[in-house]
Amino acid sequence: MRENDLAALVLHVRPYQETSGMVQFFTREHGRLVGVKKGMRRGRNPVSIQPFSYGRLSYVGRSNLVTITQYDPEGRYEMHGDHLSAGFYVLELLTRCVTERQSEPGLFKAACDVLAALQSTSPLAPTLRKFEARLLSELGYGIDYLHEAGEGRAILAQERYRWVAGQGFQRIDENAIGSVDDLPGWVLHALSEQDYSRPETLRCAKHLYQKALSPLLGSAPLISREMVRASSTGTLRHV
Repeated sequence: MRENDLAALVLHVRPYQETSGMVQFFTREHGRLVGVKKGMRRGRNPVSIQPFSYGRLSYVGRSNLVTITQYDPEGRYEMHGDHLSAGFYVLELLTRCVTERQSEPGLFKAACDVLAALQSTSPLAPTLRKFEARLLSELGYGIDYLHEAGEGRAILAQERYRWVAGQGFQRIDENAIGSVDDLPGWVLHALSEQDYSRPETLRCAKHLYQKALSPLLGSAPLISREMVRASSTGTLRHV
């Protein structure tokens, strides 16, 4: 099978054999795929394929490892410091959460939008939370912030709730309130509007989305998160 001129974003690159490279792409038409670019590191003018690059991709093959026949870069998202760390977090979420050959055109647009925002001066925390919510929604794990699990009673601003994976939000008895998992109803109302203007909303959103993404990410720790923790400054607390 031959595919030509696909819109593609480079997620990850590593050496393969002596002169080739193994590249992981996220494409608008065919989702995430892995391919080998032969001769990528050979000669005086090696082919430059780096994470955050975007362009047009052509390949041949039907297996899980295709052969890249051509990649024409059109640009690269340029980030620095904490914004670069956040960018790697986005790429890792795509790598870990999106199944190979799973077409996700809406998510492809969301990925390009968040990376474009990260190369600007957009605030990190709201930008990442919006992307996490969009990722969950596009993959079929969207959260209903306005109704309780079960009978579907309306979430009330003055009550507190706890999110249960695979079910939804359950109201908490007054005597059981006090856990880090407790979420005020007014926060859930704000999240339904993607309103992150208040610090408590951002804090609750980060905790909620981490729990919701956990089944998709698996048990292995996020490499991007470990890199942030091991950095000399450790200033980024949004991933």
